[in-house]
Amino acid sequence: MTEFACHRSLFAILAILALSTGCRHNEPTTVGTAAGDGAKRSFPTGFDFTALKQRVDWRAHVLASGQLDDSGKASVERGRALFAKVYTAQTGLGPFYNNTSCLGCHNQGGVLGHGVPDVTTHFWAGVYPGNDADEAKNPRLMPHYTLPGHAPFPMPANFAHSGDRLPPQLMGLGWIEAVPGEQIRAQPHLAKPEPGVHKEPMGWVPDKPEAARGTMRFGLKPAVGTVDEFIIGALHAELGVTSPNRAFDKDDDGVADPEIAFDAVVDLANYVALSESPARALPPEHAVGLQRFKEIGCANCHFGAFTVEGKATPQFYSDLMVHDMGPELADVQQMESSPPSYSRTTPLWSMHLNTGPYLHDGRAPTVEQAILRHAGEATKARDAFGALDDAAKKAVLDAVKNL
Repeated sequence: MTEFACHRSLFAILAILALSTGCRHNEPTTVGTAAGDGAKRSFPTGFDFTALKQRVDWRAHVLASGQLDDSGKASVERGRALFAKVYTAQTGLGPFYNNTSCLGCHNQGGVLGHGVPDVTTHFWAGVYPGNDADEAKNPRLMPHYTLPGHAPFPMPANFAHSGDRLPPQLMGLGWIEAVPGEQIRAQPHLAKPEPGVHKEPMGWVPDKPEAARGTMRFGLKPAVGTVDEFIIGALHAELGVTSPNRAFDKDDDGVADPEIAFDAVVDLANYVALSESPARALPPEHAVGLQRFKEIGCANCHFGAFTVEGKATPQFYSDLMVHDMGPELADVQQMESSPPSYSRTTPLWSMHLNTGPYLHDGRAPTVEQAILRHAGEATKARDAFGALDDAAKKAVLDAVKNL
């Protein structure tokens, strides 16, 4: 239990993937019994740097070209089934977990949708035996449930609540994954590449030179750059399901580790990454509200102009950068990449499917309250919104709700 508890820290859950551990299948492989047709895959299934980058390149090309071959379609369908799979104690669930399936968390607005408050992930922080790091660098996930017959999750007495997360929507994440890091770094409002002197807006990019696209861009505190890595962390953190590529993913639930195969993780990642994006054309009646949204400064962060292989991406309404949001929205620190008050600009491209609550932890019951809780680099935009007359304010809110 002690070893497992140590590795349940947020650092371990979402840390940079241990790509050097257990790597194999670098070349396109035979599907075999997994697909039942013996066909050759058009993408590699390994998790070493080369294979992961090749797979991200492959998904980027699929999205840009709109062409998905039979092996890709088969992978997506397997991933769809895995996303809905209900895990049990006999198939690797737990011993600590927050839900029994991916779909159990990501279902608001449809499959792959936003999360709802009853599956909020809670983070706690503090110094625990054997670790001398300070509280800000030691967030740990507090699971909701423990399998029968297992001791409760061992939380040291001096831990204190430090943050919550609503499960994010997952539709179309391959587009975000595919954006070249140099495009994120080249945005005109990038004033400084790391936290420091306060500017409005400042913005910085958590670089990861060895990543598939050169930056980390997934999660409120972005610690990974690919859908595959994010899924691996979520499988372990939310379901207690261990993967073969991370040596520290071990548990004592009675099921041999690893509890999911390389190829299954890849199928899940392909399903999520190649799913239809939630982006849509804003209804014409909200054009004035969107224009005002831009004029008051919201689009300084909640807007991006990116391309993948020369094709414009859907509008994420995010610059995919990290910004200082002030003390009220401060949260746990994820490594050194995101100090407590810094967080990635949340994409708003699925707001028309989100019935609330809002913000990363669901603290805002309305969109207006979410806006008014912004501070830090967003202070001027927030104040400009507050100064609008009622009609203009309603136009902005209606536009945001329909993005």
